Amino acid sequence: MPSNARQRVNGIVVNGRTNIARSERNQLRAILHNCVRSGPQTQNREQRSDFGAYLLGRISWVNSCNPEAGAKLRATFDQIRWA
Repeated sequence: MPSNARQRVNGIVVNGRTNIARSERNQLRAILHNCVRSGPQTQNREQRSDFGAYLLGRISWVNSCNPEAGAKLRATFDQIRWA
């Protein structure tokens, strides 16, 4: 792949350092933000049985590539009211 293009391996961008695609990170950040504002039931559009575990899994995936971004997403997750 050319050095000036996004180089992806298994969904992870590996150009200068490992990271997930910005669009995927922004989408997850928006879901978490909307969960904090409107409640998690408004964002569970696919009717996942354990939506909290699903979000934590996605946050863990981000954290494995970019711990700084993962910590910010986890802080937002911790603000969600689940009941």
